[in-house]
Amino acid sequence: MIGKFDLIGLEFHAYHGVYEEEKLNGQLFIVDFSFEMNIEKAISTDQLTDTIDYTYIYELIKSQMNIRSALLEHVCYRIVHTIRENISDINNLEVKLTKANPPINGKIDGISLTLKV
Repeated sequence: MIGKFDLIGLEFHAYHGVYEEEKLNGQLFIVDFSFEMNIEKAISTDQLTDTIDYTYIYELIKSQMNIRSALLEHVCYRIVHTIRENISDINNLEVKLTKANPPINGKIDGISLTLKV
């Protein structure tokens, strides 16, 4: 049996961007991350050791959000790559990274990039 997990609305103050203001002051970024995995063993045992501890995934994402990058593409790739390196039992990874209030001369709530692997 396959379960789909969604970590929704992870907020980070980070320093990603190409403009000096973004690099100096940082801004709000929101990460949504989803993945699928076989959950049969966890269903029967009800033990955390038989599934993925999503707090570990949060820490992996946080570690990548703390590394400055110019582009959202680079950050998304690093998040997916780091999670794949550290957790082998998950599939259909999807990360959505939103930069809230990007430096655009106009009204905009945010810009998002979604990477599916």
